[in-house]
Amino acid sequence: MRFKVYGPYDIGVDKGQGDWIDKEDIKDLWEEVGNELQDACGVYLFGMYGEGKTGIAKKDMPWYVGKAERLNFKRECFNGKNTNTFNKILTKYKKKGKPFLYLLARVEENKENKEEFSKPATENKP
Repeated sequence: MRFKVYGPYDIGVDKGQGDWIDKEDIKDLWEEVGNELQDACGVYLFGMYGEGKTGIAKKDMPWYVGKAERLNFKRECFNGKNTNTFNKILTKYKKKGKPFLYLLARVEENKENKEEFSKPATENKP
């Protein structure tokens, strides 16, 4: 099993509600990512770009790692539970950094020996 790293993608929380990740922010992010990658599966990492202020590291800080296995990235990354988790982090650290997302897409070879993104699994992968 192999993965390709994509990102970081900025999550623009300056639109919509301002301090929260909302539907408009998520829509803009997926437009930047593109259809093929958002339909892929793999691992995703949510974090904050540090700005060196008190309370957060000076470097990028990962906050949450998740797995999109039975659902694609688009359906998994910002489900209700994850969006609430990310917004709690933003509430606490918004003035000390900016949110980002990495997508680590699972890739496999197709019949023509070309790499393509894995689709959602119907059973657990090792």
